[in-house]
Amino acid sequence: MTVGRHGKSCPGLRSAKGHLWQPGAGGMCLHTIILDPGDPNRIFIAISAAGAFRTDDGGQTWRPVNRGLKSPYELPDPAAEVGHCVHSLAMHPSRPGVLFMAKALGCHAQ
Repeated sequence: MTVGRHGKSCPGLRSAKGHLWQPGAGGMCLHTIILDPGDPNRIFIAISAAGAFRTDDGGQTWRPVNRGLKSPYELPDPAAEVGHCVHSLAMHPSRPGVLFMAKALGCHAQ
C-alpha cells in the first residue's frame, strides 16, 4: 500500500490482514484519512473493500476497527474483521473516541 504526497510505502498497513482485502468494482481506494487532534501518532483511515483501520504509532503498525459492522450483501462472512467497503469516516467533534462510518450499503457508528 502506498500513501502520502510522495507515494511513500506503508507496509505496516498491509500487515493488518491485507491478504483478506478484496478489491470491489471500484478497486481499492483510500477514501479518508483522519488525524486525531489529541494524539499526532493516532490516525484513522477508510479503504473501500478493506475497511477502517487505526494506527497509534504514526503508521508503523495498523489494526482493523470494523468490529460491529455488518455487510450481509458484500461479504461471505457479514461480520468479518476486514473486507467492509467503508467509504468515509468522521470523528465526533467532542468525543474523538467515536467514529462515524459511511459504507457502500449503510452507515454505522463505531
